Amino acid sequence: MHSDIANLYSAAFDDAALVRALRALEKHTHSSIIHFLAFDIHTRMPVAGLASGTPEQDSEFRKTWASMDVRIERGMAQPLDQTWHQADLYRDNERESCPVYNEWLKTNDAQSGLGVMTRVSNNLILCSAAFRPESQGRYTDCEAALWSDIHLHLLGIGRLRHQYLDQISHTGKPDAFTLHLDAAGTVLHASAGTRNLIARNDGMSLRAGHLTLGTPARTQAFHRRLRAVLDGKPAPPVPVVTADGRPDLVLHICPASAVPFETFGKKPARALVLIQKLQAMTPPEPQIVADVFGLTLTEAEVACAIASGATATDIAQARGRALSTIRWTIRNVLDKMDLHRQSDLRALVSAASPNH
Repeated sequence: MHSDIANLYSAAFDDAALVRALRALEKHTHSSIIHFLAFDIHTRMPVAGLASGTPEQDSEFRKTWASMDVRIERGMAQPLDQTWHQADLYRDNERESCPVYNEWLKTNDAQSGLGVMTRVSNNLILCSAAFRPESQGRYTDCEAALWSDIHLHLLGIGRLRHQYLDQISHTGKPDAFTLHLDAAGTVLHASAGTRNLIARNDGMSLRAGHLTLGTPARTQAFHRRLRAVLDGKPAPPVPVVTADGRPDLVLHICPASAVPFETFGKKPARALVLIQKLQAMTPPEPQIVADVFGLTLTEAEVACAIASGATATDIAQARGRALSTIRWTIRNVLDKMDLHRQSDLRALVSAASPNH
């Protein structure tokens, strides 16, 4: 039991690992599925959370069954921070007629259950619950006491995630500046350090909850790459260019690995943006340029040659390639970096070294 609880904390910032840790707790309470959900107090609907079952099970319940589940409202009416049994939330005649009980609960071996609810804000209640087949009988007093302890640990996981987001900007690492975005590109969470960094840089800003990058074209390029990441495709980093044409930051977009605690009750975070500072680099190093801007090594070598003052003809002769091939490579590099002129490429590549 102690090692499985420890695994919860080890998995606090990785949703997939946290689901596996929840699954490992099932045996201690003889359960077949465990939920850790956030409920909106006003709508009485689950808005975020994790389950030890399959993602399909969790999604099906929230999208299809939650709106007709009488357990939710009755559970929220129970005394907070006390364990309640699912059987106490149904009347006998409802067990015969309730579609949630007879379809979803039976299909997922979840007719017998217990749970605890804790209010964590004016709008949000966090609920942990365990379920098993009716044939295994009602949870015992010992199992209910154990579940009350597990609930406290799950609340601790939520607080850990919250504290992590508050403190990440104070680590001193260049990749510590982060933004969490939903599927529409709305910024759900930005640490104080990240907001200060954006406020000091005239190449980007936060307006009405959205990140803008100096010009409409650069902002559109950022959203194209965000959409690619959300669609499961790789996307190269996005450079941030200041008003005087000086590139000093680069944005790395990746899927969100953990939902920020503060976004419970809102839309879930789908993408994480890491903001990396750059410093001048002479001469440019192809491998670093490739890593920072998502280029192939060949593309990075050509970009570095351009940044060092070489022409397309010079590069073609030095590499033994046709001039048309080098021009095609340069065009690919400009497209990937959302640039239009080779002069912009020279300025950007010269600032491609991460500032550690």
